[in-house]
Amino acid sequence: MKRLTSLFPVLLFTALNCWGQPPEEFYQQGIQAMQEGNTASAIHYFNLAIEADKNFAQAHGAFGTLFLETGDFTKAEVHLKQSLTLDPSLSIASLNLAHLYRKSGRIDTAIETYQALIQANPNQVQAHLGLGTIYQSNEDYDQAIESYQHALDLVPQMPAVMTNLASCYEAIEQGDLAISL
Repeated sequence: MKRLTSLFPVLLFTALNCWGQPPEEFYQQGIQAMQEGNTASAIHYFNLAIEADKNFAQAHGAFGTLFLETGDFTKAEVHLKQSLTLDPSLSIASLNLAHLYRKSGRIDTAIETYQALIQANPNQVQAHLGLGTIYQSNEDYDQAIESYQHALDLVPQMPAVMTNLASCYEAIEQGDLAISL
């Protein structure tokens, strides 16, 4: 009983601090904790945001991203999919979901996710880059070059794209094109 009474002030303080706080504030605190590398606090705040508003798409997306970063792909997928169910326009959630599929070996699903994102938002440079990376890994250099070229059309001189594109040209023995980048 003594242990419960010593915890009571802490629980009361936490409850009073959380009572009436809008979910957006919990979300912002979770983002801040994530940026500071405090995973436990980020999880706590994202949980509070989602408990306060189960339909808070950005909170589900951030939670999914956090789980992706920590390697918990199952929880990441659940939250990223929920985020997109609530708000299909959240391109960062789609990018992270495609990245999750790629990291977990579900390459065809990753390709489909990137392609759907590009269809919805042709100017999403990270989707073109992600798709190119998959094609390059699969040694489908023509498709990789096409994806990287789309990315360069959107953001000329992007170092990651230029490096990957040059590698593709070298792989198909067109080093002169690699040099011209």
